[in-house]
Amino acid sequence: MQTHKLKTDPAPFADVWLGTKKAELRVNDRDYKIGDRLELQEQNIAHVVAINHQITAKPTGRVVVVVVSHIVEEGYGLRAGYVMLSFSPIDKRDDN
Repeated sequence: MQTHKLKTDPAPFADVWLGTKKAELRVNDRDYKIGDRLELQEQNIAHVVAINHQITAKPTGRVVVVVVSHIVEEGYGLRAGYVMLSFSPIDKRDDN
């Protein structure tokens, strides 16, 4: 079991925060497994900064931790290299 820290835009993050979003479409660049935790970190896209020539948004301080319960790796219209991760929330916090 591994914890993956992932940046998330405000709109989909809000749906996870409220409990209405229960799945995430992601590039499978981390070899996700059932039982892994996703630490979803909301990003403030209104405050974009450039660091080492890369543009990034600042975190808002809100975080939701979920556990992966199901993974679809291929088929069902998924492009190669993408996965659909179903999850259940286990914790949330607002560090503001």
